[in-house]
Amino acid sequence: MKKRSLKSICWLLIVAIFTSQCQMYHIREVNNDDFLRNPRNTQKLSYHLIVHVGNNMVEMVNPMMTENGLTGNTIPVSIQLASLYQYALNKPNFKANKQNRPYLNQLHLFVSEAQSTDTKITLSYGDLEKVQILDKNIGLTTLSTIAITAPSLFIAFVGFLMIACNCPHAYVLNGNTWEYTNTLFTGAVHPELERYDTKHLADYRPESHSFLLQLKNEEDETQYTNELKLVAVYHPKGAKVVADQSGNYFAVQHSQAPYHVKNDEEEIASNLIAFDDDETFKFETSDKSDFSHLYASFKTKDMSNKSHLIIRAKNNSWGAYVYHKFAELFGEKYDNWVSNNSSKNKAQLDKSLNKTGILMDVEVYHNKRWKKIDQLQLVGEKGFNNIAVKVPEEFLNDETLQIRLKAGFRFWEVDQVVLAETDSQGLEVEEYSAVATNDAFLNAGDQIATDDDSYFIHQKGDAPLSLSFEGLKALPRTLFLKSKGYYRNHKSFEGKPDYLTLLGINRKGGLSAFSRAQFQEMMVLNRYFAEIPKN
Repeated sequence: MKKRSLKSICWLLIVAIFTSQCQMYHIREVNNDDFLRNPRNTQKLSYHLIVHVGNNMVEMVNPMMTENGLTGNTIPVSIQLASLYQYALNKPNFKANKQNRPYLNQLHLFVSEAQSTDTKITLSYGDLEKVQILDKNIGLTTLSTIAITAPSLFIAFVGFLMIACNCPHAYVLNGNTWEYTNTLFTGAVHPELERYDTKHLADYRPESHSFLLQLKNEEDETQYTNELKLVAVYHPKGAKVVADQSGNYFAVQHSQAPYHVKNDEEEIASNLIAFDDDETFKFETSDKSDFSHLYASFKTKDMSNKSHLIIRAKNNSWGAYVYHKFAELFGEKYDNWVSNNSSKNKAQLDKSLNKTGILMDVEVYHNKRWKKIDQLQLVGEKGFNNIAVKVPEEFLNDETLQIRLKAGFRFWEVDQVVLAETDSQGLEVEEYSAVATNDAFLNAGDQIATDDDSYFIHQKGDAPLSLSFEGLKALPRTLFLKSKGYYRNHKSFEGKPDYLTLLGINRKGGLSAFSRAQFQEMMVLNRYFAEIPKN
């Protein structure tokens, strides 16, 4: 009986998606920094521009963009505009009708102060406190007023927390100052996601026998570090050393760039990933699966079976914004959702993560299908990391090697992809344990010495953990930081859960589609301001 009821509900949803003609509208807040970005195009839009100063609001007409803000004429806000705005504030999503449609598409600017007369107002971007937009909710247009009260949605989103890529921050002494260089075990937001993480470190004093490091908790979270080691790979002078995700190290013998690169829209993108130059491929297109892809083809002639793809990549800061917007959908139930995830095992977490695009899949085209050969864990948004991915010998027998990188919309950036012949011969790998040098954490060195049940626990507001690694050799070397641990975020949200939007996200590719919709909404604001003449 239960299975039959579930099937009936699914059919109701399918019918609603393909037959509903209603348009759902809602109020949403916009990040001020994005509001001030340069627009990309100039599509003409029609929004009512409402300016709020304290408890007063006026409509700005004939706006002019100045160097520091906006200026324009003012008229009183009509009763229809005001009442529809108040209605939208109290009802998260509502259906538009013929009477209220002329008063939709409202852009509300909240400023701390403004210069105004009876007919004119001038505001500064520096005084901008908040931006709200009232318009069609892309994610809800095809879903009518189906009653979704399913608490089971909390269970469905196992693993989505992983995109909140904050985690411990590693600082390296670059002479006289501490430089933020990388993050540790990025994305390990759950004990079951605890993993080893290997990150390259800049070596500012290659002749020194010691190395100094600081770990800082600069996020609203508690961080649990299980093990931390400095790894020195000693190698012939001039060699380039890379690591894979399992902590194996390789010297690059020679490499080749792909001869053909494209995205989901068949656009050529070779120039973006051929060189180590910070000009990146950002996964800004998608196919019908709602995932975004980078396709690259290599010649396999003269490549040995000791070949790796070397992918230079990092996470896009856009992903953290998308996660924040996603978490807001849970409202006051966010803590319940986080608590529910705490009991899940790794298999459940992995199953959920695979439908999000949070991690990057590395695939090879073979026998007329795509086969996944690796999956890249989050590396953080601070800096690029070179990640070695072993190419199985069976895929090097053809004349060409076709690879595909698959991720969620704008969750990753790739700076370079090469096919390289590698070798671990001639490399000497040594691990060094840390000694804590600040009085507040004298036991930290013992807590992070081995993979055990003893953790160094770092709270927000605690002093940095200062570490010293001694006994390094003054030989040609490349340094890596090997860490293991996890962290727990302490964010909270308010308001009622938006079950309808969550329902749309809870599918394969759903979070990627949500990311794209959020990006398109941001472009709406950019296009709107593009039509304002510059003074």
